[in-house]
Amino acid sequence: MERTISRKRIGSNIKALARWYGFRIGDIEKDAGVSQGYLSRLANDSKNESSPIIDLLLTASDKFKVSIDSLVSMDFNKIADSDKMRLYGFFETLLYLSNRDRLEWRRNDGKVVHDDEAVAGFVAEYNEAISFYVFQLDVNEEEVPGYSFFIKNRDDISKIVTINLPGPALYESLDQLFNCAAASTESVSINEPADIAIRCFMSENSLVIDPTEEQRKYRPLFEYLSQKDDDVVHMTFAEMEEILGFPLPVSFQRHPSFWANNENGQHHHCRAWLDAGYKTVNVQKNIIDRHMFFEKIKKT
Repeated sequence: MERTISRKRIGSNIKALARWYGFRIGDIEKDAGVSQGYLSRLANDSKNESSPIIDLLLTASDKFKVSIDSLVSMDFNKIADSDKMRLYGFFETLLYLSNRDRLEWRRNDGKVVHDDEAVAGFVAEYNEAISFYVFQLDVNEEEVPGYSFFIKNRDDISKIVTINLPGPALYESLDQLFNCAAASTESVSINEPADIAIRCFMSENSLVIDPTEEQRKYRPLFEYLSQKDDDVVHMTFAEMEEILGFPLPVSFQRHPSFWANNENGQHHHCRAWLDAGYKTVNVQKNIIDRHMFFEKIKKT
């Protein structure tokens, strides 16, 4: 039976993910080479028989680290719970990077992560602090094969989700896990160490989870800095305004406190450079000269 592709669902999914991660619809349309307003027309199109422009699907898949199959078949607007959406996006990103050999998994034979789990499984070490584990659970007479997923954030081990559904391979088990996270509230549990690890992993892959309105405005600055490898990035205020697409508020040009590297304060715009791996330096002098230096944050 031939599968029907819904243009309306694809447009709706891309718009939902753009809202979630704070991307500008116009930027996605521009990168995909389609006309301005195309996504809105697509999301309101009641026709289901036409195929979408492949460049749009490829652009959205790369932007959101989501499979094309999910963009075609999922309905992201139905995932109302923020924890479910966050966890779904996290597993989609894991799969996206794994399928492109950008996240290496290896066998975890013999290493016990949790007393209740089987010792055979797979591990991916993301950085010095964060590792991911997926286990196939033991099978008894009353259960079908199941999977558990863990995050190790430094010395804290967190079980994220457990599901009892068949599926022998690593990718299939992750596929089942993120489908479970999207469908069942009973399966979703994210404690603080795991939450920090997920947010770090997502931000380092250019995905800010559920940004505030202020963070959305400064998303272009985050994207610009995310693409830099320099230890220090220098920008004049005029250059920054060109990147952002609007003039910097007067408060930014007069008060050093607005450039503070404060992760927990009321000024959420600072997440733009912090999530990109940079911090501001010599703020007091820089605002007088109408420029700013961003220094790469050294990982401990």
